[in-house]
Amino acid sequence: DAAVFQVNTQHDNEETCGEVFSVILRCMDEFGNDVSSYVHVHHLTWTWTAVTSPNGVMPDRPLNGNADFEYGVATIPGFRLTNATQTPTISATDGNVRGTSTAMKIKPNKAVFFDIAVPSPVTVNRPFNISKIVAKDTFGNVALSYSGDKILLYSGPATDTVNGNPGYTYA
Repeated sequence: DAAVFQVNTQHDNEETCGEVFSVILRCMDEFGNDVSSYVHVHHLTWTWTAVTSPNGVMPDRPLNGNADFEYGVATIPGFRLTNATQTPTISATDGNVRGTSTAMKIKPNKAVFFDIAVPSPVTVNRPFNISKIVAKDTFGNVALSYSGDKILLYSGPATDTVNGNPGYTYA
C-alpha cells in the first residue's frame, strides 16, 4: 500500500533562482519499495518553506490540485524559487500519503546589476572611495559566479559647477 512520497526536484534538489523547475513524486510503501499501482489522478496539497528574495520577489508554486500518476510517479511543473540564501523543502500530501524533500541547495542566477556602496554623506568637490561593489542577480542575491577582473565604466555628471569637467578617477 502507498505510504509515503519520495519528493525530488528536477535537478536533484539543486535549483537556480528564477528558473522554473518540476517536482517528481514517487509513491513508496512503508519499506521504501515503489508502489507502481498508485495511478490515475490524485489531489495534491503543497507546502514549502520557500521565502521571498532579498529584494521582495515571491517564489512560485502550482496551486493545490490534481496530478496524474503513472506507475507511482508524477511530475509536476511550475515551481520557481527566488532566494539563494535559504535551503527550502517542498512537501506533498494526498490524504494519508505524504512526503518532504531534503533541504534544497538554491544557486543565485547570473549577475544583472551592481550594488555599490559609497560613504554617506559625500561632499561636493571632495574625493571619496567606493567601499564595495557587489554583483547581484535579478532577485537581489549575490551572484557568486561573477568574479575576476572587470572594467567599470563611470557615467556621472556631464559637467561639474567649478571647471566644467567631471571629477573622477579609477584604477
